[in-house]
Amino acid sequence: MLCRLQRNAAIIALSIMAAPAASMASGFIDTPDLCYMVQKVDKEEKAVYLSASGVCQGRVGRAFVDLDGEVTVYRDGILWKKLTVQGMSMPDLTKSLKDAKLSAKSMAIPQNRFEKEMQAEAAKTIAVYQSPAYQAKIAAETDRIKRELFHDQLKDLGVDKGGLKKEEVDTETAESGPAYLGNDERVYVFISSSMPLATIRNYAVSISRYRDPKKMVLVMRGFIGGMQKIGPTTSFIADVLKEDASCDLAAGQPCRMVNANVLVDPILFRRYGIRQVPATVFAKGVKVNIPEQSEGNDDVSVSSFWTVYGDASLEYNLDRIRQDSGSESLKKLLHI
Repeated sequence: MLCRLQRNAAIIALSIMAAPAASMASGFIDTPDLCYMVQKVDKEEKAVYLSASGVCQGRVGRAFVDLDGEVTVYRDGILWKKLTVQGMSMPDLTKSLKDAKLSAKSMAIPQNRFEKEMQAEAAKTIAVYQSPAYQAKIAAETDRIKRELFHDQLKDLGVDKGGLKKEEVDTETAESGPAYLGNDERVYVFISSSMPLATIRNYAVSISRYRDPKKMVLVMRGFIGGMQKIGPTTSFIADVLKEDASCDLAAGQPCRMVNANVLVDPILFRRYGIRQVPATVFAKGVKVNIPEQSEGNDDVSVSSFWTVYGDASLEYNLDRIRQDSGSESLKKLLHI
């Protein structure tokens, strides 16, 4: 079982590495301090707007930008300096991999004196896992998670392939609201499991109120406990999306979920230079070539975006962005 987990982890890692390599029109720029984050990128003007967040440390930082060549950098709305975007170097990565391989050859792994006991315990675990009772429990839990957390992915699948029934799809469609955001506009709310659950649930409820779950999403950087463990993450997402916080999913209660989506997407964090949470991003001109891929991939173009940090309400953060961006979509969304 351990070998299978390691092999699956390797496949996931290779899939991430196989994502389209960064184009020449992207790279890094220096920032005045580690506390400075990218607030807005104007591709037409080749301008980057930085804003300070949190406590500055007097150390130069770096930020990812979807630009190349010389750019004009503004600090807190004031012209700072012109910088040249530093491309991401593949030779550096190759050298690091070679050094890692050389180090691995000289490493000596000590013999595990508990190996026999571990093998015996592993055999017991496999026996329980393969038992009909436990397999039935897994099947029931998988079905519940699929239907409660992954409605959008199941809509287009036939019932014979595990998709939703027609009446379930019709219910989901009826819950969608007017499309205030354009097809090329997105609102991402970046979160972490380390944040207070009540704060995250408030964001989920706010997103569900706008009834546009494909364009407004919550985003986590990674799986809780690592890629090998999906259980803690699905449990966390379920707790976030429950309409009634007291509803006990573990006890088999039929808990209703708010109409919001939670993504696990580290590439989106990198794309928008998110170093702390919560962060709210409004992006315009999002053009996706392959819908199944992350919208943070380098082949997805974004004309401009705005970022606000802090655990204020979603409505407050979107209104701040509306004032900076002049977005008519956000104006309609907020009914201003």
